[in-house]
Amino acid sequence: TDADNAYKSLTEDQQQYISEDQKAKLEDARNAMEELKAAAEKEKADREAAAAVDQMIEAIGDVTLNSKAAIDLAQNAYDALTEEQQAYVTKADVLAEAQAAYEALIKSENDKAAAAAVEARIDAIGEVTIDSKAAIEDAEAAYNALTEDQKQLVSNKDVLDAARAAYEALVAAKADQDAAKAVDDKIAAIGKVTLDSK
Repeated sequence: TDADNAYKSLTEDQQQYISEDQKAKLEDARNAMEELKAAAEKEKADREAAAAVDQMIEAIGDVTLNSKAAIDLAQNAYDALTEEQQAYVTKADVLAEAQAAYEALIKSENDKAAAAAVEARIDAIGEVTIDSKAAIEDAEAAYNALTEDQKQLVSNKDVLDAARAAYEALVAAKADQDAAKAVDDKIAAIGKVTLDSK
């Protein structure tokens, strides 16, 4: 810039004594200086944009079920940055961790809700009777539809197993009773015994 200021301070007559090579060199230096200034301004703007996103990420704080809006705001702002600007974001890993923590919370809540629905179906079986088949099968189907994580949350699975066992025992006892009654009915039908009786 000193050389440029010195050149500009010359009169037009004096500038004619500067060689074309020197003038070209001065012009190249001016252009290089402008490029450096533009690059510095761009870097400053990129860093400011990245710093704004870092502040949004920091504002997420501890992740709760109410964090979705803050996470989405920070993620959308990050996604809107250029690659160069994203390179200046220092908390991108914190944003990724917040996303993962939020998704884990949502999954946990969904798992709890699914398990609670199955627990309610198991509770609905009530006292097991010979007519409990549909309620037991409904609860078993609901339980079997759960993921392994959700099954771990069902606190009354033992009640379901006990209901199934009790129902099977009732069915077996009824079958025994029906078989005995059939024989009893045949015995009752014997009547008077003669040589012709079978």
